[in-house]
Amino acid sequence: MTTPEPERAGGVLERRAAQRYARRAPLMRKICRRMASGATLAEACRDPMLPLPTEVARWAAEEPRFQAMIADARAAGGVGHLARPERPGIWSEALQEEFLSRIAAGRGLVEVCAEDDMPTHTTIYRWLRSNPEFADAYREARRQQADLLFDLAWLLARQATEENVRVSKLMVDTIRWRCARLKTDYR
Repeated sequence: MTTPEPERAGGVLERRAAQRYARRAPLMRKICRRMASGATLAEACRDPMLPLPTEVARWAAEEPRFQAMIADARAAGGVGHLARPERPGIWSEALQEEFLSRIAAGRGLVEVCAEDDMPTHTTIYRWLRSNPEFADAYREARRQQADLLFDLAWLLARQATEENVRVSKLMVDTIRWRCARLKTDYR
């Protein structure tokens, strides 16, 4: 059995790559123009005639010219449209403790990650996947959060009056649902 010979320069693979680039380049230029005016990649790709941001990221990974185009567009648009580049993203013991204390205090992941001194939710998910000790500590913080929310629901139920019983019921039901979710998700 013979092994296939590698493609020669200017072969089929290079022609296909050139054709893909030619098809994608006008779309990339349109996306980059929007990004250069200050839009994020997600905002630039909201047009239904443009590819999804994940597709654009794949194109950039496959084609260095697209990567350069996106980098230039981001630079021209300034850093204000980037997804919080000044946010902490490197794990540290102090950052972990502060993050987990806010979670244990009853606050949600989205709420905590929206603060300027906290990492983004994608960073937290990366830490959960790569750091088993952090994942265990996160589960414990969520258990503490469930206990706190349970106590809050009990307090709201006891303080309910005829005037606010519907609002109190809604709040207690929401907290009950959240506690049940915390119990099943973080065992």
